[in-house]
Amino acid sequence: MKVFRLRQVGAVGAALSLLVSVAWTPATAFAVGGGETLQGASPIAAVQPPAGIATGEEAPPRLLQGKLSGAIRSEAELFAYMESNPNVFGFDAPRDELEVVKVDGDAQGKQHYLLQQYYEGVPVYGMYMRAHTGTDRRLYAITNDTQPALNGLALDTNPVLDGQQAGAALQASVEAAIGSAITLGGRIGPREIGQPKAELIVYPWRDSYVLAYRVQLEYAQPTIGRWTGFVDATTGEVLKKFSYMAKAFGYGNGYYGEQRSFPVTLQEDNRYYLLDKSKSMYREESGDGVIATYDWENPFFPVSSNSSSFNDPEAVDAHYYAGEVYDFYKERFGRESLDGRGSSIISVVNAGPIDNAYWDGSQIVYGDGNSLFECLTCGKDVIAHELTHAVTEFTANLEYVGQSGALNESISDMMAAVFDADDWMIGEDLNIKEGHGVLRDMKTPARGLDPQPATMADYVSLPEDEAHDNGGVHINSGIPNRAAYLIATEIDRIPGLEGQGRNLLGQIVYGALTAYLTPTSGFEEARDAFVLAAGDLELSESARNAVALAVQNGWTSVGLGYTSAENDIVSFSAAGMTGFPAINKLAHTVTFEAKFGTDLTSLMPAMRVSPGATVTPGTDQAQDFTKLVTYTVTSSNGQSQVWTVQGTVAAPQSEADIVDFQTVVQTGASIIDPIARTVKVYVEADDKIDSLAPQIGVSPGATVTPSSGVYRNFNQSVGYTVTAQDGTTRQWSVTVIKDSGSPKLVASASLGDTSVGLLFDKPMSLSSLGNLSNYGVASLRGDIENPRIVKVEIDCTDPRIVYLTTTALASQNAYQISVSNVKSVNGHDVRPDWSTSYFLTDDTMAPMLSTARVDGDRFALTFNEYVRVPIAAVTYVSIYVNGTKRTITETRQTGRKVAFTLDKATEPGDDVQFSYLPPAGSGAYLADLSGNQVPPIRQTKAINRSGTAAPVAAENWLHVNGQLKQTIMHPTEPILYAIQGDRSVLLANLETGRTATATLALQPERLYFANGKLYVALITAPHSSYWWEEEQNGFIAVLHPETLKQEDWFEIDIDPYDIAVDANNVLYVSSGSGQWTNLSSYSLATHAKIQSASIRQASYLQLSPAMSRLYAVNTDSIPRDISAYNIDSAGKISGEVDSPYHGDYPLSTLLRVTPDGKYLLNGAGTVFMTNADVQRDMRFSRTIAKFEEAAFPRGTYFYTIDGRTMRQYEYETLDLHQTFVLPMKAESILAGNKENELLIRYAEGNGTTVVKISVPREETLSSGATVQGLRAAAQAVAGAASASVQLNACPVTPPPTGGGGSVGGGGGGGGVPPIMIPPPVVPPAESGETTIGSSSVQLGSEDLTSKEATDAQGRTETSVTPDSGKLLDAVRTAQAGFEQAQKNGTASGNPTVVLPVAAFKDGVNVQVATSTLQAAQLASPNGILAVQTESAVYRVPVRLFGEQALRLAHGNNAVTSDSTTTLTIETLDSKLDQQVQSQLTGEGFRPVTASLNFGIRVESGGTSKEITDFNGVYVTRSFVLPATADAARVSAMVYDPDAKQLLFIPSSVRTESGKQLLDVKSPHNSIYTVVQGAKTFEDVKQHWAKADIELLASKKVMQGTGSVAFDPNRAITRAEFASTLVRSLGLQATVKGSRFSDVADSAWYAGAVNAAAGAGLVTGGADERFRPDGQITRQEMAAMLARAVQYAGQEQLLGDQASSKSVLSGFADAKSIAAWAQEDVAHLVAGGIMQGISATRFDPTAPVSRAQTASALKRILQKLAFI
Repeated sequence: MKVFRLRQVGAVGAALSLLVSVAWTPATAFAVGGGETLQGASPIAAVQPPAGIATGEEAPPRLLQGKLSGAIRSEAELFAYMESNPNVFGFDAPRDELEVVKVDGDAQGKQHYLLQQYYEGVPVYGMYMRAHTGTDRRLYAITNDTQPALNGLALDTNPVLDGQQAGAALQASVEAAIGSAITLGGRIGPREIGQPKAELIVYPWRDSYVLAYRVQLEYAQPTIGRWTGFVDATTGEVLKKFSYMAKAFGYGNGYYGEQRSFPVTLQEDNRYYLLDKSKSMYREESGDGVIATYDWENPFFPVSSNSSSFNDPEAVDAHYYAGEVYDFYKERFGRESLDGRGSSIISVVNAGPIDNAYWDGSQIVYGDGNSLFECLTCGKDVIAHELTHAVTEFTANLEYVGQSGALNESISDMMAAVFDADDWMIGEDLNIKEGHGVLRDMKTPARGLDPQPATMADYVSLPEDEAHDNGGVHINSGIPNRAAYLIATEIDRIPGLEGQGRNLLGQIVYGALTAYLTPTSGFEEARDAFVLAAGDLELSESARNAVALAVQNGWTSVGLGYTSAENDIVSFSAAGMTGFPAINKLAHTVTFEAKFGTDLTSLMPAMRVSPGATVTPGTDQAQDFTKLVTYTVTSSNGQSQVWTVQGTVAAPQSEADIVDFQTVVQTGASIIDPIARTVKVYVEADDKIDSLAPQIGVSPGATVTPSSGVYRNFNQSVGYTVTAQDGTTRQWSVTVIKDSGSPKLVASASLGDTSVGLLFDKPMSLSSLGNLSNYGVASLRGDIENPRIVKVEIDCTDPRIVYLTTTALASQNAYQISVSNVKSVNGHDVRPDWSTSYFLTDDTMAPMLSTARVDGDRFALTFNEYVRVPIAAVTYVSIYVNGTKRTITETRQTGRKVAFTLDKATEPGDDVQFSYLPPAGSGAYLADLSGNQVPPIRQTKAINRSGTAAPVAAENWLHVNGQLKQTIMHPTEPILYAIQGDRSVLLANLETGRTATATLALQPERLYFANGKLYVALITAPHSSYWWEEEQNGFIAVLHPETLKQEDWFEIDIDPYDIAVDANNVLYVSSGSGQWTNLSSYSLATHAKIQSASIRQASYLQLSPAMSRLYAVNTDSIPRDISAYNIDSAGKISGEVDSPYHGDYPLSTLLRVTPDGKYLLNGAGTVFMTNADVQRDMRFSRTIAKFEEAAFPRGTYFYTIDGRTMRQYEYETLDLHQTFVLPMKAESILAGNKENELLIRYAEGNGTTVVKISVPREETLSSGATVQGLRAAAQAVAGAASASVQLNACPVTPPPTGGGGSVGGGGGGGGVPPIMIPPPVVPPAESGETTIGSSSVQLGSEDLTSKEATDAQGRTETSVTPDSGKLLDAVRTAQAGFEQAQKNGTASGNPTVVLPVAAFKDGVNVQVATSTLQAAQLASPNGILAVQTESAVYRVPVRLFGEQALRLAHGNNAVTSDSTTTLTIETLDSKLDQQVQSQLTGEGFRPVTASLNFGIRVESGGTSKEITDFNGVYVTRSFVLPATADAARVSAMVYDPDAKQLLFIPSSVRTESGKQLLDVKSPHNSIYTVVQGAKTFEDVKQHWAKADIELLASKKVMQGTGSVAFDPNRAITRAEFASTLVRSLGLQATVKGSRFSDVADSAWYAGAVNAAAGAGLVTGGADERFRPDGQITRQEMAAMLARAVQYAGQEQLLGDQASSKSVLSGFADAKSIAAWAQEDVAHLVAGGIMQGISATRFDPTAPVSRAQTASALKRILQKLAFI
């Protein structure tokens, strides 16, 4: 009954038959979206227009069903479809008259559009249309309650009153109705009440329409109320109002009183709260998705207790049943909470003396009762009823008035009866004393507390107001309630669906609620919705037909049936059909689609026709559905209708995408670009990628070549071909990027109530750190406000450490830190997969070791969190190979992994063991950032992955190549057993490391250990539902537990699926085949079968340790059941009993019995109590979090795993005690032999690892304060003796002049507490970079003679002369140290002798006898002399002073006995300095340091000569940068005073001893200056290479084509490329003497081309022409770049010969690469400097653009460490 249709209540009976066929002939066929047309057909029903509105037309059909359209992919296409069919829908301009207000998608992939009718822009109350598209996006049904004739209505839509006045009018009307004044505002529990909400609508009123406001009013005083009213927008008259308090009942006086066990939360105040975070909807990141119960008097915090026991029965029942209802909707329908999106479920109890419980739109509120009843929370069906009101509001949103309101009530009753499946009564557990003791009875509605009608014949017509129950919503709900009962009971009688009626009713109701009902739907619409929802059930064709018939019969029985003249096909299915058929009742056609490959020529369909109708030919006749097949359907009154049916075979799928890509070495998610068809995987620079076997996911039906799991060399891009189902192929390119250069946020730590420390693995750029919006701190608990960041600072001495000052952090809370748009000093952005970190305030959990592996010379320990690695702590790590201790030459850290490089690579089969044993009180430990220490590790075997394929076991470890099917543990020994491969059983002793393997004759299916023996079930064939029990067989093998020697073997007459052995040597076996099959017992002594009992195929068994009972859970049917079998000492099986909760509780296939036999735990999280009395056995107890496996070690706790989450529960109470995060997803968990000892099984790539861990007791965990722990660790690293640590934070921008700031390095205190996070071990310098390290020797002041002199201009320079003998001794000592380091594998840099200069004013001159330098060169050919001042270091290779080098520089008579060499560092005189400053300013640069001139002068035979060209040897000069320098933007420039020109010079930033140094590398001497600047161009702002172009332009490597133009897409000329390359290498131009005939000395590029030719970078053609204006090709660029790398002395970047040799074979066009370029191309590709344009093409002759040049040069300069 719906008021907006303006029907009279008394006319209900006449309005019931809405599906009567009417004679209707369309003028034309109407068009269908997608270019199709459907011929006219009868609309199913017509909705008559209101009186007074003349239409002159047939009203639109109320229900359309069939194949109605082509694909509808958007709202626009839906409206276009309606516009093309105006004669059907009646709308001339549907886009103006209808609006899509909601689009829902369901689990089947269908979409459901809800459209609201509008009149001149104002919504019309009750006028909705629902349009439904299938998985093929075609419309298959439309339900229509609109009135297009409203266009003829003359109604002024300009209101006289505003919304506030309408709200006041409703408030006055409600106050008059309740007899007291209303106070607006206030709270209901924790929720704030808002002001009345008013919406302007067109409202049906008294046979016409008026402009009105729909007003929603809510209040808390004098009592809680929620009303909806309709107020005339012109007169202010309240047309109608009704209370929106959805009552579940109104009477009762009982109290149930039983206490429950349920999840609670123990907060930091040591109080327990009714706050359930155990559901899957809970999200730690936001804190949302909880089940919380509040008391009315305390709306700010959930109900709490000082123990885990709660004494308020109302709160206990409300909380317990709310969780049960959540589980019901989650497990049955996949619904995530009430709104479907994981909203919290809030209950408020003790709301005062009111006889009501209601859903108020946000929460369930329970009154205390008044005069009618005592308990409002003790009925589970009542709570399910109330929460279903919420589900209804978030789905169909049925109006709470009239028939839609009664339907709202009825749906809540229906779902409550599905949830509480004991009976069909509502409120029967409330001990209601009046009437029949129930609130409502769906089977017999007259038995309710208020008798209800059961059929439409007794429908009660009432005014739709508060005084009359909003039109009888609690009275007339008995009619659909009775229909639901009849539907379920008839389904129960359908063969094959016995006992599933209630469950299927729930699916039908939920489908109707979420897909087909609208806010104003009545009983007839509900009937149609139920029929449609029944057609969506995922059942067989015949079962679905039978259910649909039961639905129709149920509604017919209550007076809402269809007519006898119906002759429709209502359902159709056939073998191979996909989705649902398109049944068009207008055109009388059925079309269906079958999956690709289906043969349509001989199908016998399953078909259902209208009730009472018949069809010919029968469905037992095979038909060829490639053609139109004709069926005649005859109704029960003899009317016939011809239908045509045709099928099509689905086109093969054309998608050919890679959708997932995983490798064992990557550190983050792969980046998949489906447009470019590329995959990028980031790994570390030292990861081995030459042999990876990625796991690849592709589009459905597609295949990939090479296949997933096939090893490939990813040193270059690898091509993959994905072939779609239709044969379409797509070429994909996968690139593995070695990126250790981008900074990573490796860890974070709480330093106090308002302080957080961030640790990056690279020095960070000051210029990018100061923006507060670059950081986010989010609480992982939703009830805790996110802190605000108020200040950012950087550590004064270690720029890897950043401090955040925040508002208050909550104690014992987890937070997520995220960073963006911050850069390291090398200009790199934070790597996307390392931009977040987590920290815990008051962290006391020790880090856990996950794995220890060795691969070649790399040994790695992986922990479950980031750990600090103090240098001293590394000395406590010992690694032994075959008993010999190996030297650790290098230590590196990447996130959770600590990697050690050994002095020698391990070999396959080597025994590798390690230990970590820090002495007590050492002060240096491996620990997390909160100071929690890694526990000591005794000598333990590591997994050797250097090539062995055999299982590797050690103390606490096992690794196997491949997967393990099942693992079990010896009950008293540290021995693990596993099924490995097709025929093998594995034994691994996790104490001694011994392994053994038994290969059996048949495939092992199941293991069981009992009575000192290992039993193996063996199968002879795959399990099958059609392998009947009389034909089955299998075998049992009995193996020795220490040797795996076969001790017994016998055949059984069953196909074994699972086994159990009791203490009486009786074997129990469940069958894996035959559907209903056998559970059999056998004597292990005689092998004879003892007895069999019936069991469902493929059931898992659990033997109770406490009583003679065997439990089984089935795996092949839903809903699942648990069965119990009594067994005796002789093996007799009796008394099979099924669980009393058939389908009531979620069940997975995993079943475990606790060691005391008290509980049965199911993997879905459902817990049952056991009982010796079989009638009381398997009673539901509580729920815990779902899990994939459980383990029960000795002690007070048991453990479950779910992916990466491990939970610890108390045995006694089943309360959750702790939650752990595992380092990766766990496959299984087993109990060890000791208290709290566990074995965790992981699958990694193609291998499986089992790790034994001992969960530490809480009292053993570190509890030191975070800051103190960090300080102590930092002091240990630095070797500090003092316990005092000074604040060491610096602002990220220069402090104001004349003041100290809030923090200071040596000044006043204040600001954030200091963070002392020890940095990760710094990797050795890259090749070519000199580092003062263990092989360096520093001369003392007594070894140097210094003298100052001041010239006439006032410049003071220092002359330093080292003692020649001491200098040579130092050179030899440094060389010896270097050679020893080489032997130890610890060598880095070059042998270095440091000459410290204490005083540096205007310059320093170090004078050394040239013969001494030559002797030094002979003693240490690669030695370095480092002149070290406070502002710069000049590192001069001694090989510059070899005889041949000097002769090249100074002539044949260069060296004499009195020859002296002077090394100079000097500032510029004022005139030259001013000239440099002027040049910098003119070019837009800012100086960062003073300009310095570096020189080498050789005086010999009375002459002096400056050495400016080092013949290709790059010499390093290091400038000390000020703290304010932006390392990401600094550059080095060389200044040519003659040309008055600044030129780029190679340089890179590094950190040494807490200072930032810029290493300037050049093969010549000159004036150098450090600058900072930026450059951009108008035409690159949106270009892909913008960052590369601007970087190189700001360093003057590349130049624009104008002041604001770069011309990035233009092909670069040979002259431009040569000039750019010369600048990149810092070479000096050579103007004179061109070797090319076409390069004139006057050409702008002449000097650069000549320098390039002189350095061997370019060559001309045979005609000695350079062709400067010609375009450079990719192969030419490759050749020139390769020569540039070689010139820089870093050939190792080009890849080794072996890897380069075959690299070109991957390119199909390899033969087109010129012979002279092939080696260079191969080297660059192998070295990762260049790659093909695709996985299979290099395209050598393609021209190179200026943008591509910038990108290539940036890569090579970064690899050379030249920028």
